[in-house]
Amino acid sequence: MALFLLVVAAITIGFAAIALARGGARAASSERDRALLSKGDEIDRRLADMEIERLQEIVLRLLDKIGLEIVELEAVDEQTLDVLARDPRPLLAGDYLVQCTALGDGAVDGPQVVALADALRAAGANKGILVTTGFFSDDALRSAQDHPLELVGRRRLRELLFEQQLLVLVELD
Repeated sequence: MALFLLVVAAITIGFAAIALARGGARAASSERDRALLSKGDEIDRRLADMEIERLQEIVLRLLDKIGLEIVELEAVDEQTLDVLARDPRPLLAGDYLVQCTALGDGAVDGPQVVALADALRAAGANKGILVTTGFFSDDALRSAQDHPLELVGRRRLRELLFEQQLLVLVELD
């Protein structure tokens, strides 16, 4: 009986320790989130002001951090760059066409999304990702629904950089 009580006490203490640890992790996360939110306007401004060369550097670091290998880079125009990236993992391997466009406070429109979908098919890639420092028009959002595309606007880019601990790249500009 004493052994049983000892085991129950140990389990209870273990669960209490886990609960306290989670509470501490939430507090740290909340403080990081608050810090990010308080800097949000400044980060948004820096992203909006970003030139395509700097956006390219940041997106390439992000792709590398999530495990994609860069295969090819191609300038589309003065504000847009295409990146062909490959996921080398077994069973998940495939090509991704990532288009970066520096638009400031501008919006990507439907025809640009359709053009990316066409380029995706031509390249034989599995998925397209359009990353912009701007936003997406309603037409762009509708156009993306029919294709294997992910749209990453300024706010989502900021979240991804935060999640991958790369937000400092924007802050260093």
